Amino acid sequence: MGWRNSKLKKLEIPYYPKDDGKEKNPYIIETLELKTVSKYLNIPLLEVEELDVITYRFFLREAFIYNCSMTEEGIEYLKNAKRLEQTEPERAELRAEFGGRN
Repeated sequence: MGWRNSKLKKLEIPYYPKDDGKEKNPYIIETLELKTVSKYLNIPLLEVEELDVITYRFFLREAFIYNCSMTEEGIEYLKNAKRLEQTEPERAELRAEFGGRN
């Protein structure tokens, strides 16, 4: 399976700081990540705790991306998060947009 060869950096959940003016839940849901993985893998919550940490982090990231990809707002979030992760410019796209040498 290809997921076992993932680099640790890829196990980070996409993050984009967003202030949409909506009120946030004043309570912290301690088992939210466990529930997310449980629902994604369709396994009981207690079985999630038995996963090794690398497998858990991989499926947590996968579940987060999957859940975000279900809505337009979530897709926009993922696009912004990906943009913030980039460290190298997309030279070909910039040249196509603004001209320049090939």
